Amino acid sequence: MGNGRLRANATPTHRGDRRTGGSRQKHGGAAARGQARIHAGRHGRAVPRRGARRAALLDLQRQAGERGGVVLEGRDIGTVVFPDAEVKFFLTASPEVRAKRRYEELVVRGQNVDYAATLAEVKARDENDMNRPIAPLRRADDALLVDSSDRAVEDIVEEMARRVPMAARA
Repeated sequence: MGNGRLRANATPTHRGDRRTGGSRQKHGGAAARGQARIHAGRHGRAVPRRGARRAALLDLQRQAGERGGVVLEGRDIGTVVFPDAEVKFFLTASPEVRAKRRYEELVVRGQNVDYAATLAEVKARDENDMNRPIAPLRRADDALLVDSSDRAVEDIVEEMARRVPMAARA
């Protein structure tokens, strides 16, 4: 898939980004803004439960990345959307760390939140996503595991950048 070249840019933003640990991902030279990412995450959760909507979204996602050279993230990108991708990472962190990141993100936005409730929401979302009938959350067999629980964003980006050429050759 693609032309053998992969471009990924990540630059630190704020500490509270729950999905990238505080990085902004780029595709086609345009940074993915936090608002768009949050919108997709908040409303995108219901899409896998709706077969017809999921099929339409799947076609759009595949069209967007059919030429390769893109960096995409999502809970079923490597297993359903692009199962034959050249390089796949399964980026994870403990529920406690992800809840802390989410809690801090919401506090920065001025929301009154409770860490325990945030942790319960993270665990419930994981449970729901792993057990949904359409496109369940799981690590692809050929995805490289990257645990971000106790690591700086820069370290994770360095590791992933280092592993891309090795994985693409395999």
